[in-house]
Amino acid sequence: MRWEIERTFSILKEILGMEYIWYVRHRNYDIAIGEIIVAYNCIVMANKITGISGRKIMYIVI
Repeated sequence: MRWEIERTFSILKEILGMEYIWYVRHRNYDIAIGEIIVAYNCIVMANKITGISGRKIMYIVI
């Protein structure tokens, strides 16, 4: 199970270019994955609304 969680984080990290968002205090992986998914959804919505590329939007979200 832990291996799958770490793999999920690494995939999302590669997609979003995020590095530190999942380093939460008590390693609550469910909350960390939720934060990553919410951040990704914010990037996608902002991209659809404004047409700005995802890399430029990330500085707003993160």
